[in-house]
Order: sequence, then structure tokens, then C-alpha cells
Amino acid sequence: MKTIISVFFILGLVVSNASAQEIANVKGNRAIVNSIAPGTEVGDKFIARDGNGKAKALVEVKQVKNDKAIVQALKGKLAKGHTLTPYKGRTASKSSAGSATRTASKSSWGILLGYSQDSMTIKSSGSQSASLSGSSLDLSAFYHRNIDGAFGARVLAGYETLEASGTGNVNCEGSTNCGVKIGYLGLQGLLTYSYVQSSSLDLWVGAGLGFLYAFEKESNAIDTGKLSTNQTILVSLGMDYRASSTFFIPLQIEYALYPDTNTTTASQINIRIGAGFDF
Repeated sequence: MKTIISVFFILGLVVSNASAQEIANVKGNRAIVNSIAPGTEVGDKFIARDGNGKAKALVEVKQVKNDKAIVQALKGKLAKGHTLTPYKGRTASKSSAGSATRTASKSSWGILLGYSQDSMTIKSSGSQSASLSGSSLDLSAFYHRNIDGAFGARVLAGYETLEASGTGNVNCEGSTNCGVKIGYLGLQGLLTYSYVQSSSLDLWVGAGLGFLYAFEKESNAIDTGKLSTNQTILVSLGMDYRASSTFFIPLQIEYALYPDTNTTTASQINIRIGAGFDF
């Protein structure tokens, strides 16, 4: 898990350095930008931010040559040292040559296939307990909406599972071999923050809640008759790789914590990957 998280942050540093997009010189409401993101075209819009990440201006690309560009401020004021991040509120337009520019829509949707590592502890009277672990697969659809600047909201809905087995000194219907298999209809809501944005890559963190309805229940370790709904607390780390103007590949790592009860504690680490589309 630590290795995967490190990879995300290293990717963020690489993208930040490779696509610094820093304003080098300013004259009036125009400026020269060094290291403009590959694939940038005339008509693309960006947010100019200061060293603290605060938005200072909305700019539009007027000319691109090699890795440099000339931009013009549409709103706000530019200053040397400002860096550019994609403006996700822009809509499709035509350049002076008549070719369509790339877009970054405010909304997107897609599907995600998930693989989770599940763990559960069964508690009984005294010091008796059993540690269970396992893995399972999930399938969800998602909808993402950019709220303002780097903030967004992501909703997932679909089939969630929790499967775990193990042994301990707990009596599981006359056996020390305990098992749990639960299928849920799940709904998750995440508030996201993009800490790295470029024309092809978006790295984000998120937190939220999950609501689960159990419709498949099988266990010799817990009373499934009392199990109907559940909730989870979620922390996520994600990456959206943009392959084209309307298609991207979403990848997210998620830690889900189930509320403790008198008899169980449970958690999951879920890796999801899929396909996303702008609209």
C-alpha cells in the first residue's frame, strides 16, 4: 500500500516538473509561458495560480510554438512566476484554422472494476476472537462533477462485496473455521481535491461516506439475520489519465472502514480501474 501511494506522489512531482507551465514574462494582459503542456492548442484556457496555489487569472492560449506559448488574460491579472493549470469549465470551440480544440468537461461518467483486500475480526465473550481475511471483486458506475477549481464530487453506485475467512478461538457454529460472504448494493459519495492537474493527468485525493444494502448474506461467524444495511468511512487516492479529448482511464485506491460493533470490526483496501467519458 505504501509503495502504491509513493508511486502516485512521484507521478505528481514528475508531472509538476515536466509541465511547470510557468509564466516567464508579462506585458500588459499578455504573457509568455515556458514548458507549455504537450498538445496545447490555440483557444485552450488555463487558470493562472500564484505560489500558494490561489487562482489569479483566467487565460486563453493565443499562440503556441515548440514548448512555449503566448497567453492572454481574460479575467484577473498575470504576474511572472504564475503557473497554469487546466480550466475545466471551458467548452469546445474552433480555432482560427477551423480545427476543434481539446475540451475538459465539467462532468464525466464511467465504469470501474474493483479488487479489494478484506479483513475482519470476530469478537466473542472474554478474549476470544478470530481474524479473517480475503479478497473480492466489485463493479461500479461513477459520475464526477467539477465543483470549483481543483474541487470536485464523485458518486459511485454498484455491486460491492466483502469476503473473508480464518480461524480463531471463537465458536463458529461448532467450528473454529469462520467465514463471511456478503454482497451489497453500494452507494458512495466522495469530495475530491486535485493536487496535480495537467492536460493529460489529474492526481486527486478524496474522502467521503459509503452506504451499503446487504442482499446476499452467508456466514457461520455472524448473525446475518440482523444484517441489512451498513456504512463505511472512505479515504481515496486517485489518478485520471486522459487518453483523448473525451476519454480517460480512472484509477483509484480506496480505504473503507466499517463502524465497529460489539462483535465485529472490518475494513477494506480497494483498487479500482476502468473507463471514463466526458460529456
